Amino acid sequence: MVLAVTTVLTVLAIWRPAAAGTMAVGTGTDIAAIPDSRIAGTGTRTAVGTIRPAGTVLGTAAAMLITPAELVTALDAGTALAVDARGRVAFLKGHVKQAIHLDGGCGGPLNRENGPVPCMLRPDNDIRRILAEKGIDPGRRVVIYGDTDSWGAEGRIFWLLTSLGYPHLAVLDGGFAAWAAADLPVGRVFGGAGESCAVERIPTGTVPHLNATDLAARIEAGRAIVIDTRTQEEFDGAVLYGETRGGRLPGARHLYWKKLLTADYRLKSRSELLARLAKAGIPAPADIESDTEVVALCTGGVRSGYVYFVLKYLGYGRATNYDNGFWEWTANESLPVEH
Repeated sequence: MVLAVTTVLTVLAIWRPAAAGTMAVGTGTDIAAIPDSRIAGTGTRTAVGTIRPAGTVLGTAAAMLITPAELVTALDAGTALAVDARGRVAFLKGHVKQAIHLDGGCGGPLNRENGPVPCMLRPDNDIRRILAEKGIDPGRRVVIYGDTDSWGAEGRIFWLLTSLGYPHLAVLDGGFAAWAAADLPVGRVFGGAGESCAVERIPTGTVPHLNATDLAARIEAGRAIVIDTRTQEEFDGAVLYGETRGGRLPGARHLYWKKLLTADYRLKSRSELLARLAKAGIPAPADIESDTEVVALCTGGVRSGYVYFVLKYLGYGRATNYDNGFWEWTANESLPVEH
């Protein structure tokens, strides 16, 4: 058996796509009650209701970040499901027991096979079908996790599900490492999908794919604050992942996404996060003009997806993830870059 498992892992490691920079909805749909008093931040259980309009995030900041102890309680009660956003090999080596596997990186099933830019998401209807097949039902609280090597993929899935209209989402603080360190049940090799649900259960919101030329117009009009979440090396102009050109968007602020995390992959305190954003030149949520959007960007929407999660956690109302990222921007020779 050990030999067989080793062989499976080896084959998968060889097979997994090495995409450039391998970073690895509608309303009115009834949902089941979710007996978690913290979700709405009211101290009462959430009643059966309807999915909120696409793009809304229900709950307090506390409800958006969950500890391993809280997750295991919710899983045992059947009020939550865990989604592993890491790559297939990492999942097979060990995962939260009962977790559904959905690789949120550039090598996962959510991406087009031959899109005009790497890591481009599939059409919304295809994504809904995948979510239904995986059993990621909006009637329960969906808790997403990654690890220090998954490029913030849990944030990308958080952004995606938020956009579609999932009402109850959270990220596991510390990721899989925190779960394992707490000596909680770990699954290995097998599993990866829950009981499938009807595609009609999946919210029908629209994933907002920010267009490069539209973003350029917003920047020129002073209506966008761009946060570049890549490394300092990339920000300074290094071409590491097949970008057409090096550099950065005009006026972009730099904030490497891992600077928001501790050494053990836990989110820093609210005061530390706000101080880090302020140091990067990003105003506090209350100081953002009503017509201005905070736009997180990386190469292809994965690292910036995690920063999107942090922005929503901190209360930034008008925030988005430029998911086609620097790959799309630099492919358009009419758009400028700075060095």
